[in-house]
Amino acid sequence: MGFPAVAGPKSNRPKTDSRFMASGAGTGLVFTLAVFLSAALLFVVEPMFGKLVLPLLGGSPAVWITCMLFFQGALLLGYLYAHLGPRWLGVRRHAVLHLALLLLCVLLLPIGVADTAGASRLGHPALWLLWVLALSLGAPFVLLSSTGPLLQVWFSNTSHPEADSPYFLYAASNAGSLIALLSYPFLIEPGIPLKDQATFWSLGYLVLVALVAVSAAFQTRRASIGETAEVARLPLPRIEVRTALRWVLLAFVPSSFFLALTTYVTTDVAAVPLLWVVPLVLYLLSFTMVFARRPIIPHAVLVRWQPVGLIALAVIDFWGPSGSSPWLLPLHLIVLFVTALVCHGELAATRPPAARLTEFYLCIAVGGLLGGVFNALIAPALFDSVLEYSLTIVAACAVRPRPSDPSPRRHRRWDLPLIACACAVLVFTHLGIGDRPALAAALVASALVAVICLRLSRDPTRFTLAIAAVVVAGLVVRKARTGILLEERNFFGVREVRDDARAHAHVLMHGTTKHGAQSTDPRKRREPLSYHNRQGPLGDIFRVLPSAPGRRVAVIGLGTGAMAAYAGRGEHWVFYEIDPDIARVARDPRYFTYLQDTPASVDVILGDGRISLAMAPAHSYDLIVLDAFSSDAIPMHLLTLEALSVYLSKLSNNGLMVFHLSNRYLDLEPVIGRLAQAARLSGLVRENTGRSRELLESGGDPSIWAAVALGDSSLDALRHDERWHPLPIRESVPLWTDDFSNIFSVFRWP
Repeated sequence: MGFPAVAGPKSNRPKTDSRFMASGAGTGLVFTLAVFLSAALLFVVEPMFGKLVLPLLGGSPAVWITCMLFFQGALLLGYLYAHLGPRWLGVRRHAVLHLALLLLCVLLLPIGVADTAGASRLGHPALWLLWVLALSLGAPFVLLSSTGPLLQVWFSNTSHPEADSPYFLYAASNAGSLIALLSYPFLIEPGIPLKDQATFWSLGYLVLVALVAVSAAFQTRRASIGETAEVARLPLPRIEVRTALRWVLLAFVPSSFFLALTTYVTTDVAAVPLLWVVPLVLYLLSFTMVFARRPIIPHAVLVRWQPVGLIALAVIDFWGPSGSSPWLLPLHLIVLFVTALVCHGELAATRPPAARLTEFYLCIAVGGLLGGVFNALIAPALFDSVLEYSLTIVAACAVRPRPSDPSPRRHRRWDLPLIACACAVLVFTHLGIGDRPALAAALVASALVAVICLRLSRDPTRFTLAIAAVVVAGLVVRKARTGILLEERNFFGVREVRDDARAHAHVLMHGTTKHGAQSTDPRKRREPLSYHNRQGPLGDIFRVLPSAPGRRVAVIGLGTGAMAAYAGRGEHWVFYEIDPDIARVARDPRYFTYLQDTPASVDVILGDGRISLAMAPAHSYDLIVLDAFSSDAIPMHLLTLEALSVYLSKLSNNGLMVFHLSNRYLDLEPVIGRLAQAARLSGLVRENTGRSRELLESGGDPSIWAAVALGDSSLDALRHDERWHPLPIRESVPLWTDDFSNIFSVFRWP
């Protein structure tokens, strides 16, 4: 998603007379500002609009991936429009049309989520979101996408001395996109309310329309009709289909790579603009570096060292969750960056003459769009796990350039059988892990596989087959696991139901995180397990708030339905769940029976918890429990001041709010502390993070729960328990709102 510069052949354009130099400087300045602003508007609206639509689908990480698919599709339409428009209408007439279309889009300002979008469509959320984006942002985004290439075409029709080599426009475009992306999480998001961001963006759009109008006037005034006609008659070099397909593939791999990595980053931490932006910035920065006049890092050096990172990721992927953690994120980002530099470097090395500039852009846009289609639509439909990341690693190996001095062929016939044997050893040792000798053997086998893959790295075909063998070995290990009752995936993530024979329980996994469990012993199946067990903080809360006929309870997040074990006869419980498949699994007696076993009246309402709860009558609940997670991440829009105001408006005068704050990577207690302080609430928290014998025997897991109330009296019983203490308040942790939430202020650093 960038505008790579393409060096064209020298033109026969007459040398510019000195009297044009002054006006040439003005022309260059106007075009530079226009290109810079169009790129900045294009890339600042991406995280801004992603944040606007994120709550509509429960804060799922797939929201951003689907948004990127829309942006890439709109980019392709913009490039196609920029390619065909001037050819069909002529540069001057198309310039008038483009300016008119830009002015028409002013009627759509300020941008926002379309009112006609209606309620969330949980059956096909990705398609629904694409439709919402098209209605809300489609026309302005397509026109902005085309403005950069069109301005370069217009500039080539001026009398500017550098009209045949617009490198400075390329630099301005990339500077605008990178500055906009980096500014959003650090300057725009924390400093400007979300509703005002759309207003400022609209003002920037109006300024851009004025700059485009001036640019069109320069182009109309300076272009020579006879010269343009002469250039049009020149034969254009033909682009072979094979070359175009290679361009598409080289653009596809980095696009799929950064989208898959974004999913990896946001699934267990948080779906927030900052974590969206980092992989995208690296992706765009690779374009800037490889198309520079003098590349910062020689292409040959990148090609030589790329296999080391790809091998490391393949081996890490084989080990699955046990070998992957956020502390390895820098490695993933480095390999993404190097791979993007290699692929985009190959694009730069094979770029066509300037006359074929727009075709080149189209191929890059098609490749980027296919990466989005693969990650956002195809992968969730075909795979039960996040297999696209592994496949992208294999694809990155396949597009590596062949070395000019290939290694000698002798002894190479044994390489592939050797890697197959090494992977087989790795699989058997990994399946036998249960003691230290087996673990040591698996580690040795991993090292052996890595060495063999490195030996094959000079031959792209054999290297690809070797890495594919490692990926297949990892897939075999995952499929060979016993006790998997259900494994499926949808827009909201990957879920599994496991039969834990050792614990005599069914366990629900979402992504890499346990989301509840139930005993398979009929005598114990009504006992809540995992984070909801009676020996933990949640058990404390329900001991001081025993069941009472007529009590109404709202729970945001269903999971296994374990909280229904605390419900009593005569009570009415409402579970709000965004994922329809989770609701289906929780109601299926083959997996969990909490909802069937409870004596209370239970309803399950599908939809985002905050949005759905807002529709409930005021002060209709005596207890509201927030227990919503996407893998290990709590959706950020459920932990803001505006969200708390919604909860409080639905709580009775003596009601209680309960927050489940267990998290591997974020310390959320100060966040709730600041929210309680801002709303003048009393709050207590209990950290049950130790693995005591009593906890393990009761089938519990370590957990952290907080209780918040309007008055101190509701918390008196808990206050006398020394395990409960006041919510901490840290000055370094800001108040989270819908406009801004700083996850790094609460990150659990090692």
